[in-house]
Amino acid sequence: MIAIITAVAAVRFGHDADQQRAEVLSRSAQAWSRQAAAYSQDVPEDPATSARLAAAAYALFPTSEASASITSLLTRSPRAVLTGHTDRVFSVAFSPDGTRLASSSADKTVRIWDTRTATPIGKPLTGHEGSVSSVAFSPDGTRLASSSADKTVRIWDARTGAPIGAPLTGHTDSVWSVAFSPDGTRLASSSDDETVRLWDPDTGTPIGTPLTGHTDSVSSVGFSPDGTRLASGSLDETVRLWDPDTGTPIGTPLTGHTDSVWSVAFSPDGTRLASGSDDETVRLWDPDIGTPIGTPLTGHEGSVLSVAFSPNSTRLASSDLDETVRL
Repeated sequence: MIAIITAVAAVRFGHDADQQRAEVLSRSAQAWSRQAAAYSQDVPEDPATSARLAAAAYALFPTSEASASITSLLTRSPRAVLTGHTDRVFSVAFSPDGTRLASSSADKTVRIWDTRTATPIGKPLTGHEGSVSSVAFSPDGTRLASSSADKTVRIWDARTGAPIGAPLTGHTDSVWSVAFSPDGTRLASSSDDETVRLWDPDTGTPIGTPLTGHTDSVSSVGFSPDGTRLASGSLDETVRLWDPDTGTPIGTPLTGHTDSVWSVAFSPDGTRLASGSDDETVRLWDPDIGTPIGTPLTGHEGSVLSVAFSPNSTRLASSDLDETVRL
């Protein structure tokens, strides 16, 4: 009896200790969250740092102060308008350290900007012979990839703006989207030619054969955070998942959208995949089993052109032709 009582007491004591540790960690996370949120408000002259601190505060713990810092960031007047492109701007991407911003345009150029001073870095990157549809930084921030209506992908030195090697050729129609794998060893591209291609960004050579299966233009590609899966969205109204190591499809196409799919994005924790469509909805999918999560997200009154998750995977943003952004 004494042994049983002792054992029960030990279990309860251990449970209480675990609860106490959890409470201590929670209080610590809340304290750090509030401190980061406060710091985010103290650097209005550096929006990139302010944004990173606000995101970090919310990721640590969603305190009221962290929520307020995010709200302040979203409602803050723009610090500057970056001008220089002479036609529509199709894509923007931050460097991993947040100090640079790349933009691509129908004026056939790519531009790199200093986010702290809101000024251009060097001259426009020229070489494409058609509209530049998409830009993406490599995970280490040293390279920048761009895709174009001229059917090519180009890789640039993100520090000097100089082209690295010759254009990547192989697509037979306009290239819509580019994305680096998380480890930077692969680059994916999608095209009007209904294919996805994988490239070695160090050598500029294709990896394997084109990924085929879509029956219309492939508008968007994105790697999972662990690099084991590649998602693609298409005007054929489907989303597909691929094994980037073998180039083979994973499961069957994800169906449910009733019009063209324009954007796909994995959550940072890898547990969800979002897609945006001409059918005015956003859909969430379980990328492990290829099934929808819940019902479509409705409310937009126009085509949903882009989707993106917050760093802590708890928020999803979507933009569309009705001139709104929704969370």
